Amino acid sequence: MKQIIVLSSVHPWNDSRIYHKEVQTLLDTGYQVDYYAIEGVHDVTLQHPHLTVTLLPRRNLAARFLTWCYFLREIKRKQPDAVHLHDPELLCLVPRIKKNDTSQDCV
Repeated sequence: MKQIIVLSSVHPWNDSRIYHKEVQTLLDTGYQVDYYAIEGVHDVTLQHPHLTVTLLPRRNLAARFLTWCYFLREIKRKQPDAVHLHDPELLCLVPRIKKNDTSQDCV
């Protein structure tokens, strides 16, 4: 089963565009999905054997660098088949993801 990581450093976990359309479609198609998003008003009560939801604290723009570092560590640790970056600000991670060398990041 192919593994996909879906990342959002801005939107809450139950955002209709991300969770209800993208993540659910990937699950229905048979992918293992690791979903990282901002904690929302409602707790995650969803149960799916191929879904892992990791909630992140809401941070201001200056502190989001910590979230980006966390994303890079998770990508390196999990080695997914694909990574979906939902927010344009995450495009700065692409060079490190493509090189698959995050050892120097976020020292």
